[in-house]
Amino acid sequence: MKHFALLTLISFATLLQAVQLKQTENPNDFKTYEQAVAFCQEEPGWRLPTYRELFSVITQHPKEIHHQKRNYWSRTEFFPDRSMAYQLLSPDLDAKPVPKTEKLQVLCIKDTPVHDDLRERFDVKETMIYDRTQNLYWQQIPHTERRNKYTHFEAGEYCAKLDLGGMQWRLPTVAEWVSVLDFSRFDPVLDKDVFKYTYSRYYWTEDTLSDFSNEAFVVGMKVGSIAQSSKVNRSFVRCVSKGK
Repeated sequence: MKHFALLTLISFATLLQAVQLKQTENPNDFKTYEQAVAFCQEEPGWRLPTYRELFSVITQHPKEIHHQKRNYWSRTEFFPDRSMAYQLLSPDLDAKPVPKTEKLQVLCIKDTPVHDDLRERFDVKETMIYDRTQNLYWQQIPHTERRNKYTHFEAGEYCAKLDLGGMQWRLPTVAEWVSVLDFSRFDPVLDKDVFKYTYSRYYWTEDTLSDFSNEAFVVGMKVGSIAQSSKVNRSFVRCVSKGK
């Protein structure tokens, strides 16, 4: 994947520098959510990773994952329906909530503190949002542009030409989107008091499957899903700029 060697965020990297993984030996040893939780807890100090932690493991430590092309459980439950939890596909990052009765692969991590608290993280201004944790600026969508949708090429051009704060703007990576998703919310899975005019639809990322791929990754704001979309499709845009 084009950007994934670099897109894992610093907070994730710090958390998982010395990652220890516990995995099933059989590539076809699938478990329900409750079975997955029990499997991880068979030995003290192990647990299922959160959505963000599992994303980081899949993108930062792909060679340490034994079974590829498999869907893995995360411990993050679906807020409106606790009978569902989020899955992620390794390494292609298809992500969505599924019933806990589904049988998926299991990957456990050593019991480390969970860093999913988004409170008091953002400095909200009229034209942009500053994420102090990631040192990243997000565009605050103007009311007049809130319904605009673009192809992937048009989205990249829009961000590159954005005249805002004297900074250089671009499309976010998948990881940058994942870092701000709030799984205590639904439809959208973002704080709309921070990220104004957010629709529960797909938003473009800059990440593609390869340099010559006709598809790019999108992140869905209704439930926090990750999918792939043809670059000729039209999706919403929110640009980012790295802080100085």
